[in-house]
Amino acid sequence: MLRRIAYLCLILPLLGACAQAIGPEATTDKMRGDTSMTYVFKNDVQLLPRTRISGAVLQEGQHYRARGLLEIDGDVPPHGSLTVTDGKLVVTGNVARNSRITVMQDVDTFEEFRNVPCNAPLETTVCHEKVEVVRRKFSDGDPAVDIRGALGTDAKIITNGAVYVSGRRFEHPGYVATLP
Repeated sequence: MLRRIAYLCLILPLLGACAQAIGPEATTDKMRGDTSMTYVFKNDVQLLPRTRISGAVLQEGQHYRARGLLEIDGDVPPHGSLTVTDGKLVVTGNVARNSRITVMQDVDTFEEFRNVPCNAPLETTVCHEKVEVVRRKFSDGDPAVDIRGALGTDAKIITNGAVYVSGRRFEHPGYVATLP
């Protein structure tokens, strides 16, 4: 049974169940870092964790998870993953090769009706189409991911917000943006 769990942790790191916690949920002081509660987004009513840790505590090939604002002083090591929910990520150093960073911000989902052309004989006929719209809950202008150093070869960033790498802004129009 333990062998199966270990295997699943190797192939499904993004589920978060096998990832080591960073911040208030961490089991060690070095992974807990300097943690406080703050408003991560402008106009937010929910306090979220703000955690600052040293990149030196992160190990190559490991998988980590955090919630809220995560600030890493230093580099993100290669061949691992880092998942941040309901927040933002700031890395003062580099993100090494073959790393995967996922930062997802809260979204609102709602339905709206849009006018669309109809297949009717009269040109003035307008039909309505129901569309599901997904938008980020808070559009505060700050990037979801801010990497102040360089992005390594084959490093991946998946987010529904903007990405800054070395001061350059990348933004995808879709719900999930990937920067190869």
